[in-house]
Amino acid sequence: MVWSGALCLVLSISCQTAPVSEKPAGDLEACKTEEGRQQHQAAGRLLASGLAERALIDLTRLARSNPACARLTVQENRALNLLPEEDKRERALAILGYYKDRSVAQAAGGAKVEAAVRANVLFALALHEPKLPKRQQYLEQALALREDHYYARTLLGETLWSLGRIEDARKQLVQALRDSPFMAEAWLVLAQIAEDNGRYKSADRNYTNYLRLRPWDHRVKNNYARLLLHFRRQGARAEQVVRELLVVDPENVEYQLHLAASFWYQARFDDARKLYQKLARLYPDDARVFLGLGELYEEPMKRPAQALQVYRWMLRLPPSSDPFALIYQSLPIHVRIERLEAALGADAPPPPKTLEDVL
Repeated sequence: MVWSGALCLVLSISCQTAPVSEKPAGDLEACKTEEGRQQHQAAGRLLASGLAERALIDLTRLARSNPACARLTVQENRALNLLPEEDKRERALAILGYYKDRSVAQAAGGAKVEAAVRANVLFALALHEPKLPKRQQYLEQALALREDHYYARTLLGETLWSLGRIEDARKQLVQALRDSPFMAEAWLVLAQIAEDNGRYKSADRNYTNYLRLRPWDHRVKNNYARLLLHFRRQGARAEQVVRELLVVDPENVEYQLHLAASFWYQARFDDARKLYQKLARLYPDDARVFLGLGELYEEPMKRPAQALQVYRWMLRLPPSSDPFALIYQSLPIHVRIERLEAALGADAPPPPKTLEDVL
């Protein structure tokens, strides 16, 4: 089984690398003994290093001897999903079978079984359950046994969000954060809910809280930069975020396009132009670069002839893998070309022959 949904992926990644001491050392977070806690940290380092098979062995053993520790349950699942596909299925069936057997045995044991342990087994089953209604059922049962299980409550919030129950999801996530403000994944799902509903200021705040706890999550940091640029129009703040990304991956084209856009939103149009031109020479088949440059020339630089040349050049490029740019390579670019040619009339330049004619 693999996790489904945005939270499942993020929750597993975050627990891969975060130290055990980051959150309050309750039974949801830490092993019962000092020796177990040290072994847990060692297994986390293995997982962070990509040694998933070795980590899985240790995490599974620790999860069995610390059955109330949700962090171990999540890390075990993360290690499982990092295995090669040919190794994953058998191991996944064994792990899922263990938790199903435990759930049946615990139900038979009734009050003799500690509620925290029963709740965590149900949480483990939810992690492996791809069907959202069934996952919801497991999680609600877990929370009925242990209402402060903030891992289960966060996953329930994500599940309800996926089911379209937005307000119910938000309530669960807010409660999870009351129980543990360190639950970064709850901040992330709240950010995504707010963004989906056009509440960009709230999304900004929630992304900030998430990244304060998970500063190494470059995928989310990239999404945050996009929010700052295209919905908040805050070029200076976006530039700061993008420069952090470029330190890690200086050749990333998307990051550099974000940087050009951040210059644009700061009215640093010449800086944006120079960066677009540099990228056009480095990546002459990337339609995203030329779309950005053409729009910069057209608005706000008021250079319609240069914008026309860029749009004409875009028609020569191979179809973009970016959906937005691909859409513009079809009808919208033709419409823009016709409009600019009509506006320029006899002053319209001849079609470009080389890239330098465009730049």
